Amino acid sequence: MSGAPLSPDVERFIRQNLDSIEQLEMLVLLRLQQPRRWKASELALEMRTTEGSAATRLRGLVQRGIVREVSGTSGADATYEYAPADEAMDATIGAVATAYVTRRYVVIEAIVGNPKDKIQLFADAFRLRKGKGDD
Repeated sequence: MSGAPLSPDVERFIRQNLDSIEQLEMLVLLRLQQPRRWKASELALEMRTTEGSAATRLRGLVQRGIVREVSGTSGADATYEYAPADEAMDATIGAVATAYVTRRYVVIEAIVGNPKDKIQLFADAFRLRKGKGDD
């Protein structure tokens, strides 16, 4: 059953809100460790990534209403916490986390496939098409 498709809610959440596996793993960690508040530097250490990457991923989650900046100013002093917009979003994030454990490759494909779709749409916008009189 590991190849079973994701539920529509999980698939939609991934496509609309997650840009990378790193961001997904950060979100799962934030959810599991709530109500802990994190600095980008602390997340970077925990996840073995750079502080800049952690800060970028956090900003993306803040913009999407999943994480809240709770203290400091944007930058090194900022502190963040898991704060989804509502219970339905929290439940969907829980389902995403479960799917990542039970169907890791399906979730990874949903994330990795997402940028390709955007790139293909961009490329298609510049495709030259022949008109009726063109040969």
